[in-house]
Amino acid sequence: MKTITILFFFMITALTAEITTFNGEWAHWGWFGNNPQAGEVSGPVVKVYLKKNWGKVHPFAIQAEVGNKNHVEFLWKITPDLVTEAEKSGSSYIVGGVKITNVVLSFNSKGSGKISLYSKGTLVGRANCQTAGKREGKYSQLAAGNYNVLGKKEMYVSTEFPGAKMPFSLLLDDIRKIYIHQGDISSLAAGCIRLSKPVAKTLFSLLRVGIPVKVIHEP
Repeated sequence: MKTITILFFFMITALTAEITTFNGEWAHWGWFGNNPQAGEVSGPVVKVYLKKNWGKVHPFAIQAEVGNKNHVEFLWKITPDLVTEAEKSGSSYIVGGVKITNVVLSFNSKGSGKISLYSKGTLVGRANCQTAGKREGKYSQLAAGNYNVLGKKEMYVSTEFPGAKMPFSLLLDDIRKIYIHQGDISSLAAGCIRLSKPVAKTLFSLLRVGIPVKVIHEP
């Protein structure tokens, strides 16, 4: 009876938004944005895939299998020895239990990018992000340079686009009102840096006000 209970618990855990893996470490997953239709379409498909393949497919391979087809991003919480493997896989990840000391945001000319997390010079996390698709004029990418997190707000409502909600917001530029926040990472932003829900929620809890943030423009 005890064995059956444990197996049942494992299956239920694998079908929810918090998935146990890597010797007890966890992973969050969620939709690229707040579109309920994306959840309605992707949710059942991803759960079926997890139920069929959990324990048979390496967790890092799951992102490539379901991400592009179903607009899902996983955030694996891993141990330090798995960083190299995570980097090769392309999955989003963060090392559990570390203190993040600085952040690097890098964007290409089309607005797609990466947010990289460091602890005293050591890479401890990487995830996808999305910003504007131009580098000059109104609603352009944040200029390359050095910034700091100036403030945090769990639910910021935009004044530039009245009524637009920006969950888990981290302020970078008080003049342009540029934030890192939860949003759709499959479409262009107006200058803010969007992260998927699992990434935005995690970073909101980990990044302190004042932490250095470097912005890099890739070719």
